[in-house]
Amino acid sequence: MRGVLCDMAKANPQLAEDLAVLTSGGRRLAKGRLGSALVAVALVIAAAALLLVPANQDLVEYLIEKDPCESAALAFEWSHGPSMLQPRAHPAVVVLGDGKIAAIGGITAVGPTSTTEVLDPETWSWRPGPSMLSKRVGHTAHLLADGRVCVIGGDTGAGATASVELLDLSAGFSTWLPDMFFARAGHSSVVLPDGRILVTGGTDWVTGVWREAEVYDPSSRIWSPAGSMSRARLFSCAERISGTEVLLIGGDTDGTSEIFDASTASWGSVASMSSKRSRASSAALADGSVMVVGGLLGDQPLRSSEMFDPASRSWVSTAEMGQPRAGFSLVMLPSNELLASGSYSKLGTDATCEVFSPRNSTWYGVDPMDVGRGAHGCALGPGGSVLIFGGYSGDSLTSTMEIFAEMPPEAPEYCQPIDLLPLVLSADELPGHSQRGLIVKLHAAQAKYNISDFQTCINIMNAFHNQVCAFAQSDHMTVEHALALYEAYASVVKCLGGTPLPPPPDMTP
Repeated sequence: MRGVLCDMAKANPQLAEDLAVLTSGGRRLAKGRLGSALVAVALVIAAAALLLVPANQDLVEYLIEKDPCESAALAFEWSHGPSMLQPRAHPAVVVLGDGKIAAIGGITAVGPTSTTEVLDPETWSWRPGPSMLSKRVGHTAHLLADGRVCVIGGDTGAGATASVELLDLSAGFSTWLPDMFFARAGHSSVVLPDGRILVTGGTDWVTGVWREAEVYDPSSRIWSPAGSMSRARLFSCAERISGTEVLLIGGDTDGTSEIFDASTASWGSVASMSSKRSRASSAALADGSVMVVGGLLGDQPLRSSEMFDPASRSWVSTAEMGQPRAGFSLVMLPSNELLASGSYSKLGTDATCEVFSPRNSTWYGVDPMDVGRGAHGCALGPGGSVLIFGGYSGDSLTSTMEIFAEMPPEAPEYCQPIDLLPLVLSADELPGHSQRGLIVKLHAAQAKYNISDFQTCINIMNAFHNQVCAFAQSDHMTVEHALALYEAYASVVKCLGGTPLPPPPDMTP
């Protein structure tokens, strides 16, 4: 492989320069798993593809932009969806039992609104929903067991409200529920395992920010006090963790966290985060840990992210995002990865998006949205897609919608002169997502650089395998990582109709 690269470099000075950049950067990166995989893919596919096309910087940038073996979301792309009926930001979003998605209240061009609208993913159309009895922004909403939606608090435009209503989207009307003990906007709420709803913090904009918590029981329609937090919290995060426990995170200029145990209705303090943050986004991961990302420190958006371990009751800093974000969405993908989209802060709105892979604690840049936006609605849609709609875009409200979904089955412009698309689709049957990532990357390279036959694709994969072996044997990559990549390589080659090369003896599991 080294000889081929040297011969190619002698014949092409631009390639020599490109390879020098890759090699010098690669050796610095190769000490980490991400770096070694990036360099391996970049070097070998560049070598094989450059046999067919003139070397240029675009190819190098393309090959090192994304690592196909590290994030399943790299097989996703953005497309446009139907626009909402009216531009709105800060809606409360609820996914209904039939898969429809409700955008409830929020702020429009005339201020807080009582209107709702419902997206039907089967027809890809929005329809008006019943209006609430009160205008609301800074509110929360939850789907109840009977299919109706409980809408809690918020700001009506005349101040914070303690009112609560039961929104019946199928019947087309809303009814009042008993008021909370406190008027709240900017509060947090979460559904407990027994169906009750815990509400914490928030403000009435007059008295101040609340420490007090309360619980609503939908079966009895009664509110009950739930003790007080160690401190008042505004724009904090709340996530259910193990059993009956709920983790409260941060808040306005606060880095503390604490746990509510619903079985004893008691509060307990845990370790603080390394950074104070409010208006952050959080998500509970499959292993029970909780990740909090971005937010504001004062009025400055943050890049940092931290992970809470329920077993040790402690926080650990994780990799920083590529962009500082506040007022953005964070959603769990089917691959157990997190998609962070947009931002809304003093820096304006942002179209960039990135994905966090818990497998290697790394953020990956993915394609941006067409429209910079923040304070938007976000929900999981059909097939694990992510639907982003509304929000602020620049200084204006937007009604537009975008869909982050796996590469669609129809792409005729990608299918000349050979069609690798069936391999992309069949990759769902392969173990893990490294295989899918490799195939999607190969598919894109075939289209971009006009690779004209399956044998060339097999040759590229064989070169990839050889370079992975070289890295593993020189301790630039762990044997475990090399074995995972070998399994991906072997599956892809078999899909292409070839026979994979055997692993070297010291890589045999």
